Amino acid sequence: MKLPLTLRWHDYSIRTKCLVVLFAPVGATIVSMALCSVVKTKSDDADKWVQRSFEVKEQAQSVLSYAADTESDIRAYLLTKDVRLLETHENANAVQRSFVVSLPGCLCRCR
Repeated sequence: MKLPLTLRWHDYSIRTKCLVVLFAPVGATIVSMALCSVVKTKSDDADKWVQRSFEVKEQAQSVLSYAADTESDIRAYLLTKDVRLLETHENANAVQRSFVVSLPGCLCRCR
């Protein structure tokens, strides 16, 4: 007598049937929770990158503002030869140097 390779559903015991019926939704729930956790982690990482991008953009706008102020003060200095107008140029140079030095650290902080 040959044994069938597969059993039919009605050939399984009640206990086995209950385990199969109960495991399907529980297994799906566990898989869903794991996937939600992965998505949440990736979303948090993306939020950090967006925040850092805004911070770097703000710093760059600050440097550009200093550069515009310096440009107008240097033009005024060339016209008036007033040494006090060079103070903003020195301040802007310091700000630009600090920005350029801190930029790689700003970009790499989220990794």
